[in-house]
Amino acid sequence: MPGDALLALAMGALLEPLAHPKPGAVTRCLGHSDKNIFDFAESFYYVYSACRASAIGDCKGFIARGIREYLPLARARGNIQAGTLMLLLPLCRAAQETSMYPALLREASRLVVECDSPESARLYYRLLEEAGVSHLGVYEGPVPSVGSGRYPGSLWEALWAARWDLVHRELLYSYPLVEEATRVVLEWLRAGWEEAILWALLSILAHHGDTLIAHKYGWRAYKKALWEARHALQIASSRGVRGALEYLDGLWRPRGWSPGAALDIVAAATGVAYAIRAGLLVEG
Repeated sequence: MPGDALLALAMGALLEPLAHPKPGAVTRCLGHSDKNIFDFAESFYYVYSACRASAIGDCKGFIARGIREYLPLARARGNIQAGTLMLLLPLCRAAQETSMYPALLREASRLVVECDSPESARLYYRLLEEAGVSHLGVYEGPVPSVGSGRYPGSLWEALWAARWDLVHRELLYSYPLVEEATRVVLEWLRAGWEEAILWALLSILAHHGDTLIAHKYGWRAYKKALWEARHALQIASSRGVRGALEYLDGLWRPRGWSPGAALDIVAAATGVAYAIRAGLLVEG
């Protein structure tokens, strides 16, 4: 796939952060105490550079090459779109094999497994360490804990151990939620990119919840957020998607809740939709 198509896939990392309103998240109007829209705009350069690195050279270790390009940003700015990056790298690599959609999604998951390497696992842990994802805590299970100085033998092992997480599950199981969110974006694109992104986010939150909230605040918080998102979806029928998400923002932002996993899904889906809209991916 030519370079401009890689750029199209990466565009989700630029467009999604701009959308407003989003519950508890960085938007073009609202930031967090430690990051704002300019940090996300800067991250787009690193995401695109990482996508290009993953698409060039041997298949083995393509994820490691991409992460290596992104690490300077994680070191300087912390966790900005790390999940989006992990979703996009296999998609950009798969784009070298097919320009058909949704075959691209199946190919991306195949490559995660078949092109895995110990270096990919080590650099993924490095990414999490540099990004400072303290909410992971100390892990006891089949793979080493992040920050322990030990690493799994393959990236697949790390993904499988946390397959309940939305982003990890996507990588293993052919991107079902990215496909779902892409359909929503394309359906609403007639109303503009922002409206389409907001509807995709509300749909994912209402039907699947957000596992970053579960990571940081526990499963009771996850269930509460899911119930509130489903109520917001009902509100959208009368107040529109913006009114529904403003309702959620009023609840979640004071609690410090931000649906980072769902936002990563929507960012990747936005990139896929952008490539389809530009005629660089062919539906079939």
